[in-house]
Amino acid sequence: MKIKPQKIILCVVLTAAVIYFGMIFYSQYRPIKIYVSRIAPMPTELANGLQMEEHKIDPMVKIESPYENASEKILSMEEIRRLRSQIAWSKEISPFYDSLTIQSSERVQIRRMTSRTMYEYQLLKQGDKWVLETATHVMIDRSENNSTAKN
Repeated sequence: MKIKPQKIILCVVLTAAVIYFGMIFYSQYRPIKIYVSRIAPMPTELANGLQMEEHKIDPMVKIESPYENASEKILSMEEIRRLRSQIAWSKEISPFYDSLTIQSSERVQIRRMTSRTMYEYQLLKQGDKWVLETATHVMIDRSENNSTAKN
């Protein structure tokens, strides 16, 4: 029995397509950490020990709360699902990220950490689409505890 080359190619292409689309759908629905960010005055307990005026420290700090515990949920879960779908099918951003931080109704930050690098993506909402505004890639040098940033 002789197997035709067309059948082999069809099987290989079909297998590759199933794996590719399976990974896209997995990345779209896998569990990630979702945070809501807000700017607030620094707690007095922390501000008292920092000598704010002498070191010119900004009294406003960024606070990130888990989405489930956030008092103000800026984006609905439906909008977050749409955003995750756009990221999964995008070619600009790796679909396998660790956290999504909602900064405002029109700005989101995505982070991906590996043992040697950190990726940060800033997304901006334009109409119904989320577009990549900036991307930062930071190499982590563990030998000297130094890191260098690349844009």
